[in-house]
Amino acid sequence: MGRRFIGQPRKKQIAHGIARYVREHPLDVLHQCAADTLMFIQEIIKKGKGSNVIIGEPHVSDLQIQQMNLVLTHYDALNHNTELYLLDELHDLFAPHIEEAYRHPSDALQSDMVKGLEDLAEIAKGCDTEDDFINKLKSTFPEIDFDEIFSEDNEEETKDVDPKDEDPTPDLFGPGGFSYACSHPMMEDIRKLSYQGQAAVIKAFHKALTHSVNTTGLRMISRFKHSYREITFSRLEDSLDQIHYAINDLDNAIYEIDMLDPMSFFAIERQLTPIIRKHLPKK
Repeated sequence: MGRRFIGQPRKKQIAHGIARYVREHPLDVLHQCAADTLMFIQEIIKKGKGSNVIIGEPHVSDLQIQQMNLVLTHYDALNHNTELYLLDELHDLFAPHIEEAYRHPSDALQSDMVKGLEDLAEIAKGCDTEDDFINKLKSTFPEIDFDEIFSEDNEEETKDVDPKDEDPTPDLFGPGGFSYACSHPMMEDIRKLSYQGQAAVIKAFHKALTHSVNTTGLRMISRFKHSYREITFSRLEDSLDQIHYAINDLDNAIYEIDMLDPMSFFAIERQLTPIIRKHLPKK
């Protein structure tokens, strides 16, 4: 946490010194946190004491929140993810200050925010209208409900809100988080699609395998690729059986990715979700 000690203190003295620093200066501690660390802490605080955040990353030793020993971690070998827990004492210390940490961010967090604005500027390139920009945002960040953000009702509700009180960070967990937390509900929706919609998902998944997935050790990918090559995309009506087989192989492949490489699954989820939503039958 950037603390300095005089002389050669023992481990116990260092531990007590850092503990005292955290208790007396919780906002200073939060100001040293990167954006992802603040996001994890904020989400746990929102959920309440005793709750956790689950991330699709088995090895968290390189995360700042773990290096600062702000959380207890539990690795779930069955689901290949890690649970982050915040001690009740830290919950009580950070809860009154987490919003302030966002309102007056540290230099590091400001850099993260500037990077976010640069990303938005890049997305805006080539957009002729506001609708083009919003549609591009939706396809780039499917986990964020932009319809709610840009709705007229929302504008009325927030018209008199002090800009200083606005939360600059999207909620990436729970309601309003990822559209599909695992492969099973995703496949349920894919199987509801018409054969044209399924073909679009198959094509997007094949493309994602090239850019988003480390296929080492994944056995079901080759079967899917074989089924993919059997489809004539220019004449889909002549490839209905092949689409059916490819969907079955996609099911097995995406389940394997979900189990063995959750971060790759979420990368694919971001790419497939807009396509699935576009083709889902209207209720």
